[in-house]
Amino acid sequence: MRYKEVVKKISVPAENKIKQKQYIENGRLPVIDQGSKLIGGYSDDEEKIVKCNLPVIVFGDHTKCVKYVNFPFCAGADGIKVLKPKEDCSEKYLYYLTKYVVLKIKDHGYARHYQYVEKEEVYIPSLNEQARIVSRIEEVFSELDKGVETLQIIKEQLAVYRQAVLKMVFASMNERKPIQEVSSLVTSGSRGWAKYYSEEGVRFIRITDLNRDKIKLKNNAIQHVLLPEEAEGKRSRLQGNDVLISITADLGSIALVPEDIEEAYINQHIALVRFLNCHQGEFMAWYLCLLYTSDAADEEDSVDLGGRRILKKKKKRNRETVSYTPLDTKIETRKIPRCGDTI
Repeated sequence: MRYKEVVKKISVPAENKIKQKQYIENGRLPVIDQGSKLIGGYSDDEEKIVKCNLPVIVFGDHTKCVKYVNFPFCAGADGIKVLKPKEDCSEKYLYYLTKYVVLKIKDHGYARHYQYVEKEEVYIPSLNEQARIVSRIEEVFSELDKGVETLQIIKEQLAVYRQAVLKMVFASMNERKPIQEVSSLVTSGSRGWAKYYSEEGVRFIRITDLNRDKIKLKNNAIQHVLLPEEAEGKRSRLQGNDVLISITADLGSIALVPEDIEEAYINQHIALVRFLNCHQGEFMAWYLCLLYTSDAADEEDSVDLGGRRILKKKKKRNRETVSYTPLDTKIETRKIPRCGDTI
């Protein structure tokens, strides 16, 4: 049978729907809308409570969010369907069935999706079998939640371990020199390149592409630009082993430019450091990562990049300088970063 044969829609009068600008931060009644959060806001208007037998399923027509609601609520202004199963289907089974159907249908952007959901063929077993299926689903989900919690704990422990390893590696290095003395180029990116944004072209790296506890560039939201020949700022074209450091907003985020980087540039919120020894980049990226993510950097520490300090400080001090490694740059410095990168 089709999905629409399994459910009945509960009508919510337009005058009873609450617009988002009418939400209050705290109130007696939750407002359920099509947003990703279970509760979008609150209201104290009891006359706008959705009149239905609980629990019900709330479907976001535009967002495809599916919510199981077992408490009195008010409806958001637009884009939700309040659904109740017919006699031969349980509420929990309909909830998981709807989530499954949503995964099957094609995404149509911000169009309304219920018209596609209601046409899908669905299987409705006996009530006893529905109860068994729901029980098994929730058992598996519970195990997954525990797994997520465990992975988060492991991630936090690995971050501490990484810091300990890096501290151990750099602890014996006493010789320090300013970045300017061990680099061939220190610069920042160009302003006003947002007008060149495009779905194709060369890569344009922003602060969101950098990390605080790793040195690898993020690749999940790449921005491209189409540049005119006379574009200012091509001096900031990246080379392999350049070190990138955020100098505004999220100060101290780091990335090492991979050796196989194609044509790419940075914006004005990022500094580029190109070391005289190309092998020094990876080594120094890990050192800076340690400096900005551990107790090695307090609120007064700063690193000077050609006159621009990239950590806030409360009072003037002598410039914090960056260690110039005494190790063999062809062998030893390659072992150290890899040690940090694998934990």
